[in-house]
Parts: sequence; C-alpha cells; structure tokens
Amino acid sequence: MSGKDLGWVADVGGTNIRLALVGHRGEILREDQCSTPPVPTPMAVLDVLESLCAKMPIDRRAVQGLVLGIPGVVDSGNGMVKLNANLGWRDVPLEKMGRERFGLPVVLQNDVRLHTLGEWKYGVGRQLDGAKTFADVVIGTGIAAGLVVGGQLLQDPATGEIGHLSMDRSGWPCGCGKRGCVETVVGAKGLRRLCMEAGHPVESFMEDVVVPLMEQEPWAVKVWQTFAAGLAFGLSALIMVLRPSVVVLSGGIAGSFMHWQAMLWEALADELFPGALAETEIVASALSTRAPYLGGSYLLFGR
Repeated sequence: MSGKDLGWVADVGGTNIRLALVGHRGEILREDQCSTPPVPTPMAVLDVLESLCAKMPIDRRAVQGLVLGIPGVVDSGNGMVKLNANLGWRDVPLEKMGRERFGLPVVLQNDVRLHTLGEWKYGVGRQLDGAKTFADVVIGTGIAAGLVVGGQLLQDPATGEIGHLSMDRSGWPCGCGKRGCVETVVGAKGLRRLCMEAGHPVESFMEDVVVPLMEQEPWAVKVWQTFAAGLAFGLSALIMVLRPSVVVLSGGIAGSFMHWQAMLWEALADELFPGALAETEIVASALSTRAPYLGGSYLLFGR
C-alpha cells in the first residue's frame, strides 16, 4: 500500500472496546479488543485505545485517520458526545480530545450508525433498492437502531434511540434518568439483571444465559420472554412508523437469534395489528462484529 491507505476504527461499548486496522478497500487487516475500564471516563477510554493502537505498529504517515464509534447521543457535526447513559458521559468533546491524543484526523460517529453504514454498504443493504427503508437494530450492552431512508443514513443525534422508549414508568431505573426503558430488559446489561433476579448470576453469557434457553430451563425461558417482549415493543415503533423493507438484528446477542426468534414473533403479534409485518423482513446480520469496521472504512475512504 502507498499513501494514506490505512485507518483505525474503534468500536467503544459499555462492555468492550474493540479496534481494527482497516485498508482503503474495506479490508480488515488486524483487530484487537479489551474490556471497558471499570470507571470509563473519556480519558480512560482514550488510554485503552492508545494501548490497542500500540499493539499494531505501523507507520502513522500511512494512516488516513481514526474513526470513533461511540454509543449514545452523538453530534458528529460538532464532534460531541451529548449523552452516553452506559458510560455516564455528557457533553464530551471527544473528537477534539482524540485529535490531540493521536495527532490524526478523527471522525466521531454514533456506534450504531457506524454499524448501520457497514451493513448498508457491505451487508444486507447492498441488495436493496435505493428507495427502500432499512433499519439496523444493534443489540449490545443496550439497544438502538440505525436508519436508512430514501438512500440516506439518518444522522440526527437522537435518531433510533429505541432503547429509551419507556415501557413501564414504574419499572427499573435506566441510565438515561427515566424508568422502565426498553434497554432495562433488552441488551446484555438488561439480560444480566433479569438473570440475577431469577437467581442465576452470569459469568459467561453463552454458558449462563443462552445455553439454559437452549435447554429450555423454565427460568431462562421466562427471562428471554421478557427480553423478547421488550424488543418487540421497540421494533413495533419502527415498523409502524417507518414500514422498513428489512430490519437487521445486529450485535452480539443477535448471534443467538435462532433460539429466541419464535418468542419474538409471538411478542410482535401482541404489539402489531394483523398483517403489519407483511412487507417487513426481519433477519440476523451476517457481518456480526465486522460491520462497524466496514462502516468506518467507508467513512474514511468512501468505497
């Protein structure tokens, strides 16, 4: 490669921080990750990213820039993280902080929109007519949706924050300050709490949350039914308002979709009127954790 043909793409979550070295044609050349710091201040997160970058020794003169994918309400135009409930951030000028730390151009983007861009340009979205509406629902620590309408990725900072629709005003407190949000039962954080309430603490998500469902243990079935009901509540808002052609379920939890999809269909039937899903297909992402890296590569190189 010659010139500025490389880029770094970071996917910062409430559980893990992941970094990839990408090429100008969308290649994922290297990737690494580590746990999010227990006290995830902006400076602590940048410290982690700097250590991950150091494990990928390259000539920085070949690096086009760094893309930071951050959950929550992100104002990309002004380089600000307006609100991140899981990390506890408000009004953080992260783009400026990143430029000063790394000495590189920095692109700040909401992590879900970054994921959606990758899915749209390299995944399921490639098969869609440009006029179609497409939703990418990312289920990670919490849940949010990225939206493509009329061939445009919607960029308003609060667009797609379905995790903060309130299902139960007397429910569990959410990091956003409200109670009973979808995110309190949908996502890794919500599922862990539901398991704890059922008397089953979680160490390994697969072994302690997914496997019991596969084995149809009654407590696990109840936990996942609560999850499915919350997910259906959030999806029904998207489906009824936007009528998307495709809803892609992404993120780590979507990897177990086959084990809880029947519960989701049942919960959606309770939320939607008959026939509401006739023109909407719901599928699991085939790109998995690669989607945000591909989205970041597209932002840097436009291909």
